[in-house]
Amino acid sequence: MDIGTGIFLSSLVLGAVGLFVATKDRWNWKKIFLWPLTVIVVVSAIISAGNYAHDTYKARLIDPEKETSLWGISLQATPADVKFAKGEPTSMDENTWVYVLDAGAKENGSYIVRFKDGKVRFIIFDGSPLHAPTVSGVSPYIDLSGVEALLGKPSNVSHSNDELKRLYSFDQFNFVVGFAKNQIYGLGIYDPTSGPLKFKEDSK
Repeated sequence: MDIGTGIFLSSLVLGAVGLFVATKDRWNWKKIFLWPLTVIVVVSAIISAGNYAHDTYKARLIDPEKETSLWGISLQATPADVKFAKGEPTSMDENTWVYVLDAGAKENGSYIVRFKDGKVRFIIFDGSPLHAPTVSGVSPYIDLSGVEALLGKPSNVSHSNDELKRLYSFDQFNFVVGFAKNQIYGLGIYDPTSGPLKFKEDSK
């Protein structure tokens, strides 16, 4: 603090003291100080409560939970349930149904529904991140480190035969995500009672 600043602050203090001495019999200084103090306390309490509510709501938004349905289809649903909810699939074989989001623009993506023992084994979105859902708090634009920061370490990792892709399964959340070049190319949910999701060539 330089001399000029010290003189200025001293003048303010002396001026305030002088004003109080000159007006203490005419002004109610208690009310003058009490009102701003009350306002400050109330505003601070409101801000603190707002921050707490915001943080709590934000935590609920990102706090992952075990997923039991995706795209309006529940795990353990029967083929009849899926057909009733989504109609005829774009293509199908004995155990796998594919629903292309827009038959005229396949790059938009599709939902793959696999059945096992007459019930849904998994539901996975495959395609453009623009049309991908957010599942278990995982955005389709997040990288692998972001997924692990949110969900922890995966319960299983499956490698494609050419080592270009990996499937990360999280049994505790019924969640699976596929990565290639550290970018998500597919994500969805599965029934962990039948084991984690693996590439066909990965038998480990």
